[in-house]
Amino acid sequence: MKNRAIGIDISCSNIHAVQLIKNGDDYTVEKSMSTPTRSASDSISRFLSSLTNQHGFDNKALAAVNTPTSSTYYQDVDQYTAQHLHNPTSQIDEIFSTKEETLTSLVSYQHNPYKQSFIAAATNTAQVQTRLDMLAYAALQVNLIEVSLFALHTNCMINHPTVLENQTTILLYSDENYLGILISEKGEIVHARNICLREHYDNITNIENIDTLIREITLSWFHTYNNNMPSNITILCSGDLTSKKEFIDHLTQQTMCLPLTLSLDNHVKYSNDIEPTQSMAIAQGLALRSLSPDKTPGINFLCKTQQKKDVQSAINSSYKITGALICSIAMILFIGYFVQYYQLSSLNTKIETESLNQFNEVMPKNTKMILSVAPVQLKSYLKETKAQHDKLAAFLPTTLKPLEVIALIQSCSQSMDIQLSQFKYTPKTISIMGKCNQSASYNAFIKALESHGMVSHGKQDNTQKNTFNLKITMRQL
Repeated sequence: MKNRAIGIDISCSNIHAVQLIKNGDDYTVEKSMSTPTRSASDSISRFLSSLTNQHGFDNKALAAVNTPTSSTYYQDVDQYTAQHLHNPTSQIDEIFSTKEETLTSLVSYQHNPYKQSFIAAATNTAQVQTRLDMLAYAALQVNLIEVSLFALHTNCMINHPTVLENQTTILLYSDENYLGILISEKGEIVHARNICLREHYDNITNIENIDTLIREITLSWFHTYNNNMPSNITILCSGDLTSKKEFIDHLTQQTMCLPLTLSLDNHVKYSNDIEPTQSMAIAQGLALRSLSPDKTPGINFLCKTQQKKDVQSAINSSYKITGALICSIAMILFIGYFVQYYQLSSLNTKIETESLNQFNEVMPKNTKMILSVAPVQLKSYLKETKAQHDKLAAFLPTTLKPLEVIALIQSCSQSMDIQLSQFKYTPKTISIMGKCNQSASYNAFIKALESHGMVSHGKQDNTQKNTFNLKITMRQL
């Protein structure tokens, strides 16, 4: 079965694209393109679009792109004993500050059966998303986002399998900005590092600058194995380093190792019109990783990006669902309260109407009979409405009913030597006439009525044997 992939290496100053086809275990480079990188991102997007529109790249081939070297970082993680291997990523927060703008992942390797170690890699989320947007503009389908050094390791594994699988090897790659150092032990990545060359590149032939870079290479070995680098280590060089003869010669003298140039066509075949160059090493490695992801170790930050999007989408969905549930509950409660309020309001109106009708029906026309039936009717009224008091508390009036007023007037008049002679009543007011022998008794009678919330309007007529005429209403308590 034939599969195609496009490897795209975007560096600070150049873009390289390589299209490979895989047929069984054979790989063939079908297309290759390179161009300088301009500062504007739209120029990169236009170049990527031209791959399929003008230069014959397959628009159905899956694309693999590298992370920006300037924002890609590596960190060796302390070894973990076997009981901690079930969750190695639990310590990732101690490696990098895992803020929302950072993508992190781990690559594991094993020195012995009892201990396992990891290399953590991190890159900037925003810059990765920018590259995804550029590839989407070019209508290219991305299936891999890989760091450049791991893509180079894949290229070496395919073209130099016996070298990497059987011994410890140092891979060196440089462009005009960075020197990449990777140590591979029997095919596993055990150390990775980027060194900025901006201060040394223009004068890399200077012995002092070369010594500085070689010292960093030997320190990387010492950091990994805690001993000096032996003289029989294989060093594979790629990128711009292969053209720096002074660097290669001095590296040989300092380390007593023989640096070799990475061959891009030991196993990978090239079409007749394409000449392999070291600038294609990363792009070719990306395409190889895309076609054979399980053949070599590496990281796919595309999965991490999708995981973050899925998590954010799940959080947004949960917010929407929670908001909808809260609105639904609030609406149900509001409707329930409104229905209950309407029911209670109707019940209160019904009770008031029945009470008024009952008052009009039971009040006798005989004034003397009023004084005897008032206490009985008051007791009956209070008993009937008591069961509804809790629910109707908000609707119950804050004034006494006429029957209650009559009972209170009767009680006060008997205790204060007041003689009542005439009643005129309505459901809301009562007019009374009576006699009192002393003004003090009349004043005490008025105060007693006011203490129960009654308001009296009238006066005492001393010319007619201390008679009085009062109209009594109830104020709000």
